[in-house]
Amino acid sequence: MQQDFWINNSPSGEFGCRLLQSWSVKDAALSPTFLQGKNCTTFTAFGFTIGLKTISLPVHIYGSSPRDALQKRSLLISALMQDIVKLQMPDGFLYRTALSDSGSCQALTQDGCILSCQYELTGMQCDPLQQITTHGNFFVQGTHPFMDCCIICIVGKAAQRYTMAGITWQNVQTGDVLVIDGLKKQVLKNGANAALDNDLTQWVKLHPGENHLTAPDPLTIEYYPTYL
Repeated sequence: MQQDFWINNSPSGEFGCRLLQSWSVKDAALSPTFLQGKNCTTFTAFGFTIGLKTISLPVHIYGSSPRDALQKRSLLISALMQDIVKLQMPDGFLYRTALSDSGSCQALTQDGCILSCQYELTGMQCDPLQQITTHGNFFVQGTHPFMDCCIICIVGKAAQRYTMAGITWQNVQTGDVLVIDGLKKQVLKNGANAALDNDLTQWVKLHPGENHLTAPDPLTIEYYPTYL
């Protein structure tokens, strides 16, 4: 069976389904914030709150029997119900999504071997995960003004205070692996929870174009180039 799209690295053929041409992506809602003084003809724009995109996923599921078709539908729903679902779609983009509506399903043929199903997911349009090793300046792809990232650093020399990407750690030892993971929202030191070992108050965000992050040792930065 032709592979129309991929779900978490599994081809659509594994679920016996074909994607319909009516699939679509609805742009995220943008909510601007303005401030206008009393009786003023000028105002200040404070930017936007950016929502999530809506992905409509209509498919036909083909089975060798009614039971086989329903089993394949069950496998598909199970795959779409995972925490963050990665959809690689025909438009060349990766979508990091979560299932928001399991929609409807009906038999297309009298024998029940072909099902027509519709799913709706909510998420972000992006490219595959990128990894950069840097000691200062680096370039970030994408158009979303704020992109979460994971920052990893291996300590080269023991120190009472160690600052990486603007975040200061206390009492680090040579070889310690420090992780500020804004993708999974966790802070780790040698794989263990270390939320109290530093002065982190907000997650580091990347922006399109040139960025600048430093540490005494090279930083490894992981992020998804994300698009509006």
